[in-house]
Amino acid sequence: MATFLGLIEDSLQYLKSVDNRVVLPEVNMLKKGLDKQGIKNCLKYLLENDIAQNEIGYAPEVTQSKKGVGYATHTSMRTREYNQVDYILQVNRKKIIPLFEQARKLRDKQKSVGGGNSGSRLVEKDVRGNYLYDGQKIEVSKEPMYYKAFDILLSNADQDGFLSYADIEKALVKSGVPEAENEKTRNKRINNVLKNEQDGFFRYAKVNGKSLKNKTLDGNLLIKVIRGKGLQLNNPKL
Repeated sequence: MATFLGLIEDSLQYLKSVDNRVVLPEVNMLKKGLDKQGIKNCLKYLLENDIAQNEIGYAPEVTQSKKGVGYATHTSMRTREYNQVDYILQVNRKKIIPLFEQARKLRDKQKSVGGGNSGSRLVEKDVRGNYLYDGQKIEVSKEPMYYKAFDILLSNADQDGFLSYADIEKALVKSGVPEAENEKTRNKRINNVLKNEQDGFFRYAKVNGKSLKNKTLDGNLLIKVIRGKGLQLNNPKL
């Protein structure tokens, strides 16, 4: 919701104070990490609380322009290459403005992922609970152990990015994962789910349909093993 409100706030600042009509291109919201279901949920909340109203619903009727570009009435533009949907809202400024400050605070808080430092980082979690890599959504199931271990490391690493095997194991067990038989087994399985690119987080996580690599933008390891101790996250500021 905070991301969605941020886009509305950005749009309103270019309008006159008496103009409440906001156009939100779906493609911009997807780039910010929202998915289509998330967009629907945000719209539902705004509509049910009389914070904004749909000016025009999605219209599938398509007309043909002289340039060969088809337009669905007011809300969608179709070409042979893409299909763009715009959400057109009439915003209640009196009700929505108080929410903007709350949303800004939440977005600022979400920018600090891994080590607790402020500022935008390579890997972040958005307000929907999805991880982003360089601003792009990481597509991965949130149920398997490899995701839980990744989430634990990103959420609990110290200021140097380090988290011990013992602390990772403790959080895994708390999340419902059976406890490892011994220390050796514990360390091995944590390494496997976060470092093994053949059958771990980096095997299944994808960004824009391509496998996510255990690398930063400059080619260094994103997650590395501190032998016998734990894992270290290298999550640089952008």
